[in-house]
Amino acid sequence: MTASEYLDRAEVIALGFASLGGDVLIHRNAHIVGPGNLSIGSHVRIDGFTTLVCADAGCSIGDHVHVSSYVMLVGAAASPWRTSAVCRREFACSPPTTTTAATI
Repeated sequence: MTASEYLDRAEVIALGFASLGGDVLIHRNAHIVGPGNLSIGSHVRIDGFTTLVCADAGCSIGDHVHVSSYVMLVGAAASPWRTSAVCRREFACSPPTTTTAATI
């Protein structure tokens, strides 16, 4: 891992996250849709070739989280994961609502 593979702090701030903790590493090849709807805690690493999609209801990545390469995380207000019997362990699932946020 070289420093140039990851965005520097100013570049991460410029993405416009809803909130941002300290010690956050985001690989230059990570794809983030809806960064204004995403809150990121401290000590978070998001590796390359990762896709994060956050809808209007919002998504949250807590502290001390590593999102590995080739992972895709989708948080949407009308997610079928919340409205069916199948509930992905990656998300905090709750009764169906259009305002529930996904938490990682």
